[in-house]
Amino acid sequence: LNDNSNPNDLPLQESNNDLSRITTEKKKSEKKLRPCYITVENKADYHYEVIESVIMQFPLPWDTFNCSKEDTIADVALAQHHRWAKNELEPWQNYFETHLAGTTRPRTNGDGAVIHFGSIQNYMNYSRAYDA
Repeated sequence: LNDNSNPNDLPLQESNNDLSRITTEKKKSEKKLRPCYITVENKADYHYEVIESVIMQFPLPWDTFNCSKEDTIADVALAQHHRWAKNELEPWQNYFETHLAGTTRPRTNGDGAVIHFGSIQNYMNYSRAYDA
């Protein structure tokens, strides 16, 4: 460029190359966040519809977690020493394992989080640390 040139008159290809370089540098500088891990404890024999609704709608303080809400894994911990109603525990586990576990979908409350339904956890001894 000479002193009288307008920077907006750069050739299109050169402008596109600069934009591509800036975008690549920005992506490299952004730290990829780990997935968020949440668990819902079913202490009181709640039906699976209630637990599923909590996972999909309960407000969470995402900005206080150091994780990606767009990549959230939700597990359920079932009470081990709870006296489940007759014929409740087995159907609950069956529903989770056949309809929820391994599925991924956006939360229904509009917060932008995406839930991946994980597994049923041991209520007394979790297999991982959770954000919520």
